[in-house]
Amino acid sequence: MTFNSQDLRTTRIATATIEDAAVLAGFAERVFRETYAGKTDPDELERHISAKFGLAQQREELLDPEMTTLFIFAGEVLSGYAQLRRGEKPDCVQPTGTMNLFRFYLDQRWHGRGVAAHLMDAVITSARTLGAEALWLGVWGENKRAIAFYGKHAFEDVGTHLFQLGSEKHLDRVMLRLLD
Repeated sequence: MTFNSQDLRTTRIATATIEDAAVLAGFAERVFRETYAGKTDPDELERHISAKFGLAQQREELLDPEMTTLFIFAGEVLSGYAQLRRGEKPDCVQPTGTMNLFRFYLDQRWHGRGVAAHLMDAVITSARTLGAEALWLGVWGENKRAIAFYGKHAFEDVGTHLFQLGSEKHLDRVMLRLLD
C-alpha cells in the first residue's frame, strides 16, 4: 500500500464504538505483534495476544464506561489507536484525577510522519474533556523511540511497574503528564 501527502492532510480522529470491535481487534493484534515480535518469546507473545486482543476482549473494552478508544485515520487508512481508562494506578503516580493512557499504537508505516503527534493531541484533549488532571502510561523500558516520543509530549519518568506478557514479566517505565 502506498501513502501520499494527501493522506496526511486528511488525518482525522474518531471515537471507536462497539461496531468497531472487529476492526480494533485485528489492528491491535497486528501492531502489537509488529512491536514485540523478535523481542520476546514467540509463544508468550501469542498467549498475550490471544488473551488481550481478541474480538471478545475488544468488545468488552469498547463497552466499558471507564474506557475511551480513539482511532486516527490518514485519509481512509486506519493508522493508529489509543485507549484511555480510569482505574488503578501504580504507587509512583501520585496525583489524583489521573487517567491511564492504556494503549497507544501506530502502524509502523506511519512512524515519523506526524500522525502520532495528532493522535497524542486528541488523547490529551479527550482526557481533559473527561476531567482528568493528569495522564500516566507504562512503556517498555527498552522502547527508546516511544520513551523519547512521550518525553517530547511532556511526559516525565516517575517510576516503574511490571507488565505481564504471557508468563513473562517486563519492567515498564511509568511516565506522567500533568494536564494544565
